Amino acid sequence: SLSILVTSHNKYSFLDEFEKNLEHFTQLDAEIIIVDDYSSDGSRDFLKDLAQRHRGINLILNNKNLGSAESRNLALYAATREFVFFWDIDDVVVLDELLHMLKESKAASADLCKGNFGTHSTIINSHLELNPTSIIQDSISNQAHSIVNDMGYWRYLYKIGRAHV
Repeated sequence: SLSILVTSHNKYSFLDEFEKNLEHFTQLDAEIIIVDDYSSDGSRDFLKDLAQRHRGINLILNNKNLGSAESRNLALYAATREFVFFWDIDDVVVLDELLHMLKESKAASADLCKGNFGTHSTIINSHLELNPTSIIQDSISNQAHSIVNDMGYWRYLYKIGRAHV
């Protein structure tokens, strides 16, 4: 029920660490979509090899540099699972927190889950109510304000609601 969306542009120096972190995610049975945004530093070859060695990786190779926003949109368009999580290739993702976010999102029928990569997540469900067991902030308006000011899409698990599996 999870698509992990990854974008990369000239991030070769981070790919060894990314692969090590990625190996922890095999238990998720997640769909992993990686978009290489026309890298020129050897990343494309590394990612091609990575996709051949690891089951479940779908690799999209842009034939020109489209920028990170368009690359994320391409990954999102290709996603087939109920939830999506954006992962920048140069970030370390904590598996336990992602599992917690997924569990909480499903339990609360949430459309959005904000993780803090600690011990709690904040849930906003489709009825615009906070899950009482996960409240970090005291109101929806505060949470919405936080989302707008945070500018960090990568800490969120989004429900896209089009599971094709």
